[in-house]
Amino acid sequence: MEKRNLSFDALKGIAAFLVVVGHICMGLMQMNNEVILHDIIYSFHMPLFIFVTGFFLPKALNRIERISEAISFLRDKAVRLLIPLMFIPTLYFYVTNGSWDNYIKILVGPHWFTYVLFSLYVWVLTCYLIGRKVIGLYNKRIKYADISVLVLSAFILHGISSYAYSINSYYSNGLLLYKIRSLYPFLLLGYAMGNYDSLNRVLLNKSLRWIYLSSYILMTLVHRFYGGGTWIDFIRGASAVLLLYNIILLWTPSRGRTRMIYEGLSYMGRISLPIYFVHYFFLPKDIWLLPVCKYLSGCGEYIRFMLQIIISVGLGGIVLIPTIIAVQLSRTNRYLRMLLYGESC
Repeated sequence: MEKRNLSFDALKGIAAFLVVVGHICMGLMQMNNEVILHDIIYSFHMPLFIFVTGFFLPKALNRIERISEAISFLRDKAVRLLIPLMFIPTLYFYVTNGSWDNYIKILVGPHWFTYVLFSLYVWVLTCYLIGRKVIGLYNKRIKYADISVLVLSAFILHGISSYAYSINSYYSNGLLLYKIRSLYPFLLLGYAMGNYDSLNRVLLNKSLRWIYLSSYILMTLVHRFYGGGTWIDFIRGASAVLLLYNIILLWTPSRGRTRMIYEGLSYMGRISLPIYFVHYFFLPKDIWLLPVCKYLSGCGEYIRFMLQIIISVGLGGIVLIPTIIAVQLSRTNRYLRMLLYGESC
């Protein structure tokens, strides 16, 4: 059996923690408080999840030879991603809204990620199979044919979603087309890194860390003062993702505290999807954070920024404690494990 790469689990663990911290930040945005940390986190935390998914996608796609295997692949992903979407979000939606009216809000509500991830699987698999059929991806004379087809599919997806929005923006938003098209390039970035060792070796280099960091800072400033855009948002997110990828993959933690942190992040990464679903039930209500927001609104910009980091990270760690306990307890029952997280025993 192939040994599990803990570095990728650690990357997912970082992303899972940032999801929790990002939602704490949203509660601190009351009283018109600007939370810069929120903007920073939301520029790359979900792209990081998608990047890791894309990294392991080439092996999965290369094993698919027939339509029946493609259907089996999507069936497994549907069980893993869509069955949980029918239970935890439904309960959460009912608790927060008091009814199941306008059920489509579940998709544009907090638990949107698994639906979007499944949609990305459907699109990339469809384009991959069509491309392989039309131009023959197994033809060794066609260099980089697979990634060329998939890059083309990104532009096609953008065109389809733009046309859909021009027809009916309400249902296009309900189907989260804007999220699907914005996250798809990060799936392809991960795919390229996972499929081409030469590219991976070039980009996985300590000397490039300052370039990634400088690029992220530059794109953040452009986004802040001039607004975002498709390419600006992608370069910004990709710079942060590659920086974290570079740091974690080349990190060799020794014994002691650093090893504990590494193993803790890896553990969170292995249960990142259950954490994503369950943590919403333990987030502090906005009204509980209102006194904090009132205090922060009277602070200077630098002090407010530092306090927002301390409060968000601290509360995020507190929220994780009951979240992980609830996840572990519910996963001991095989039926709950299947219904809530799509995990087979």
